[in-house]
Amino acid sequence: MDRGLSDEQKRNAASAGCTGPGVTFHPLTPGSESLPSTVPQCDLTGLYNDGFEDVAAHMTALDAVVTIDSAPLHLGGALGVPVIGMLDHVSQWAWGTGESQRWYDSVTMVRQPKPGDWQSVIKRVASRLQALTVERQTKIGLT
Repeated sequence: MDRGLSDEQKRNAASAGCTGPGVTFHPLTPGSESLPSTVPQCDLTGLYNDGFEDVAAHMTALDAVVTIDSAPLHLGGALGVPVIGMLDHVSQWAWGTGESQRWYDSVTMVRQPKPGDWQSVIKRVASRLQALTVERQTKIGLT
């Protein structure tokens, strides 16, 4: 999860079901704020030596990246990594006004339906993460 998310958004993500079997948070930005201790996490950013190359390598090892409109969103999209981008109600012009975008095939956008409504965004992200977990388990024969 990207450090651009507030502590409240991180707590909301944990309480909304973004955690669970098969879901581990991987900060991608060195110096990220800590997540609550109840959230499974693996912070490898202290091992980064080569800047964005390290972030890119880390991202390609993940099943999905959840972030706001940030450098990890664009890097993940350019690499073809599945990215769930969380957008505020009125975001950068490039993302248009809906949830579709034409820049990256691997990026799914989830936009606030109204200003300040992160809870519904996080619930939709949690649902998508749960679906990705099931897809992954099916793919490797665990279901």
